[in-house]
Amino acid sequence: FYRPDWDVDHSSFATDIRPAIADHERWDFRLENLGTQIAELSFEGLDLLPMDQQVFLINRQNAQAFDLRSNPNYEFVPSSDNMNFTISVGSAEQVQNFMSSITPEVPFMSQNYPNPFNPITTVSYALPKASGVSLIVYDLQGNMVRVLRSEFQSAGWYECSWDGLNNSGLPVSTGIYLTRLHTGSYIQTIKMLYLK
Repeated sequence: FYRPDWDVDHSSFATDIRPAIADHERWDFRLENLGTQIAELSFEGLDLLPMDQQVFLINRQNAQAFDLRSNPNYEFVPSSDNMNFTISVGSAEQVQNFMSSITPEVPFMSQNYPNPFNPITTVSYALPKASGVSLIVYDLQGNMVRVLRSEFQSAGWYECSWDGLNNSGLPVSTGIYLTRLHTGSYIQTIKMLYLK
């Protein structure tokens, strides 16, 4: 936590103390020099907060939120050397409003759900800024199977469903398919298993 008001020479701390929470409070912090090993954040004292307040940790890299009331330990594999996080505390409505306003720092695509699937699966992705987007399904030989999206989109979260049909409207065979998100210079691919 960055607190230059505590000590001018040493302004980063592993512990932070804040006054009582009014309606909604947020804490932004950065983890540095993470390396590639599994890292864990642990939070204590959550039982001291009023029970009607939600407590969420938000990974700013991909804008994913984790309910710290359900599990006060967050284990993750760092996606970069430095990562930004936010803790949001408040009523359910205030925390949800805050979280819905967050977009990730980099484009991000979640694993499809359900996976394996039949007949429909959904892919979620997020854009930190407006850009052209292509979301395309390929077979394992690299042949294009279905164009799910090919358009300019604003920053935000999106969902797209695939019904197991190719561009001609015909059902595909059982097997593994690759979905590729391409926006700007960012490309991410996920594997999906279609079962009949």
